[in-house]
Amino acid sequence: MWKSFKPVSGISVPGDKAQSPLSQVTIIRHLQKLVALKWQWDTLAVLEVENNGEPYLVGFTDTFGQTAIRTVPITTPRFAGLLGHENCMFFAIRDMVDPRPLKLKFIERRAKDYPVPPDVTVI
Repeated sequence: MWKSFKPVSGISVPGDKAQSPLSQVTIIRHLQKLVALKWQWDTLAVLEVENNGEPYLVGFTDTFGQTAIRTVPITTPRFAGLLGHENCMFFAIRDMVDPRPLKLKFIERRAKDYPVPPDVTVI
């Protein structure tokens, strides 16, 4: 579902400073992310993609420079990603053959327990 990818320009979203920072040590950071994604991180960043209703792919680059892309296309006009303590840059592209960034607009921050509208795909 996710794979490593080359960095693409996007929109930077400030992290949720109420969360604990991740470790600088790679192996510890990976373990922290596994736990945090499931039980700790509780804030979503909602972004809108200008793509005329066409499917697109989304990804992120974290503070440590690691970039990943979701390999399952999204068809909704908006998507939401969980935020940790650190800032995160989200991006959208048409496909991996044409990795030119699509225009993104930050919509809002919301609690992940708050219902997400049907036009938003949570990644």
